[in-house]
Amino acid sequence: SAVNLDLNVDGDSKGDENYSLKDLETVTVAFDSQQTLNLKIGSDGKTHYALLDGYSLSVYKDADDYKDVSDILTNNQAETMVQSLEKSAHKTPVSLFEEAVTAANKAVFEESASHVEYEGMGTTVVACTLEENTLYIANIGDSRLYLIRDGIEQITDDHSLVEEMVKQGNITESEARIHPQKNIITRALGINEEVQADFFEIDVEQGDVIMLCSDGLSNMIEDEDMEYIVKNSDTLQTAAESLVARANENGGNDNITVVLAEV
Repeated sequence: SAVNLDLNVDGDSKGDENYSLKDLETVTVAFDSQQTLNLKIGSDGKTHYALLDGYSLSVYKDADDYKDVSDILTNNQAETMVQSLEKSAHKTPVSLFEEAVTAANKAVFEESASHVEYEGMGTTVVACTLEENTLYIANIGDSRLYLIRDGIEQITDDHSLVEEMVKQGNITESEARIHPQKNIITRALGINEEVQADFFEIDVEQGDVIMLCSDGLSNMIEDEDMEYIVKNSDTLQTAAESLVARANENGGNDNITVVLAEV
């Protein structure tokens, strides 16, 4: 499941440059008919985007049972994050995301503990917000955020078994995409009582493209190919559709979600 949180209210500028994320396009192809959520809310003078990709450690004989439970938990996590962002007294992006992630994790962990059918289910999350010319990013799991400018740069780090193998030099990044254990993640929302997000800050320039995506996209397409498609598409909508089409051509065996926004 994928969730977009769009909170967009004019805020005061403190610097010479006060960029915004515009021309947001989202394309999702759901695997096994899992639900995709698109939420729009506004209250705190900032724009936030988040993508959540649900998964399960449980084995369901009935795909419909898996879908129902996955949808419930992803909905719960999304709603909790939205409520936290709307009501939070925190002003800094890191504090906002940290509180929202903590609240969502607590809600779903407690839900899983009280319902045996929810055991072992959680989601990844990658989220970002832009203040002036600085993009603030939070990440848990293996959904990614890329910066596309002169080239393409993966900003987030995957919390996955194959990423650890890449860092140790045991496999290459290309081998990681097709590794049989590529879907094993080492950190997720809702699995443990506490979870720690990674936070990143990057400076952006006008014309930069920010891409959030699930592993259903990044596992299917090389980074350089994703960059080529984005840069050679007439619009972000065309780029998003082309990325999803290419991922499907290359296998398409997982949820494929991409969010593109231009600075």
